[in-house]
Amino acid sequence: MAMRTIDRDLYATNSSQDDTLDIMSSPGKEKDKSSMVVFRCRYYRCDSARVKKMWLDELERAKRDILHEGILVRQSTIRGKRISVQERVKRAEDTPSTANSLPETDEGEVNQEELAWLQELPAELDDCIAHRDLDQAVELIHEWKQCSTKDPNTDAQLKIRENQIVQLLSDDVRRPGAVHGGPRAMKKARTLLSQLGRGTYAMDLYLRRRSALQRAAVKDIAV
Repeated sequence: MAMRTIDRDLYATNSSQDDTLDIMSSPGKEKDKSSMVVFRCRYYRCDSARVKKMWLDELERAKRDILHEGILVRQSTIRGKRISVQERVKRAEDTPSTANSLPETDEGEVNQEELAWLQELPAELDDCIAHRDLDQAVELIHEWKQCSTKDPNTDAQLKIRENQIVQLLSDDVRRPGAVHGGPRAMKKARTLLSQLGRGTYAMDLYLRRRSALQRAAVKDIAV
C-alpha cells in the first residue's frame, strides 16, 4: 500500500488489489478516513475524424445489439412463463376433478404474468421498430390483441406503436425507393398490413402506386 500527499492537509492511500482510494486528514487517522471509487479510463487516439466516427458507430451498434439480445431473452422468458401458466389452467379446465380447486389461483397468476408481459411490450416493439424487424413486431401485436388481460395505459401505448408499424409498412408499399428488396419485399409489406387488418388499405396503396408508375411510363412514351 502506497501513501502520497494530495494536498497540504490530505493524504491518500490506495491498494493495487482494488479500485478504491482512501482519503484521510493525516497519516494513521483511520477514523477520519473516507473512501472513493476510482474508475480506470483508457484513451485511444484515432488518426482521423473518419476513423473516430467509425469507432463510435461500431460502439453504438454493439450497444444496440447487446440491448436487443437482452430484450429477446426477457421476451422469451416472459412468454415461456405465460405459456406454462396457461397450460396449467387449460389442464385444470380439462380435468373436472381439479377444475374447481385451481381456477382463482391460476387465473390470478395468468393475469399477473400477462400484465408484466404487457408492460414490457412497448419497449420490445420499440426495439423491433428500431431494427425494422416488422415480422416480429406484427407477431407481438397479434399476441397483444389476443391477450385477455387489459390495461388502458399500456393499450394506448401499444396502439401508438401499431400505428407506427402501419406507417412503416405503408411507406414500403407507397414509395418506389422505400424498399431495398424489390417486389418481394413490397409483397411482404402488403402481407403484414393484411395481417394487421389493413388488407384493403394495403391493396389501395399498391394500386395507386401501380397507377402512378403506368402514368409515368405512358408520359415517357408520349414524349
